Amino acid sequence: MADLGQAYLMYKRSIELEKTHSVASNHGTLYYIEWLFEKSAAMYEAAMEINDGDYLIWGNLAVAYDYTSG
Repeated sequence: MADLGQAYLMYKRSIELEKTHSVASNHGTLYYIEWLFEKSAAMYEAAMEINDGDYLIWGNLAVAYDYTSG
């Protein structure tokens, strides 16, 4: 399996350089595959703050919400 720790660092650095909805969304997906649904939802929310017109992010956010305890 890929080095997820390195992937987290790369996404964090990428967001620091330029906030884009695709980077935030991909970061959310990385959290999602680790079953970190609250963090995943937070990243999808951040992606939507940048661009709320991407319907895939809406769907991903809904699924992440569905798996959270709150």
